[in-house]
Amino acid sequence: MTDTRTLDANLPRLQAIEADIAAGRLREAGVAIEALAAVSPADPRVYLASSVLARATGDLPGEIASLRRAVALAPRRPRVRLELAKALARAGNHPEA
Repeated sequence: MTDTRTLDANLPRLQAIEADIAAGRLREAGVAIEALAAVSPADPRVYLASSVLARATGDLPGEIASLRRAVALAPRRPRVRLELAKALARAGNHPEA
């Protein structure tokens, strides 16, 4: 089970990743996501951030893969499921979306 304190400790790192993506520092965001995934592989927010990075780089298959991982970790989180449905729709996979 994931420690809630670990998840809370991840929040500043996730916010920094989001800021890097918004500022176009995509390489830095990718490095930060890899580092965070190494220490918190069960935090679905890591894979949600990875999907945002993939979308920013035009990597739709990577976006979908990241969102599938997030859904596997947090199947009851509506935002994660919604983001996966939107990505699947963009990929033309409307039945699964």
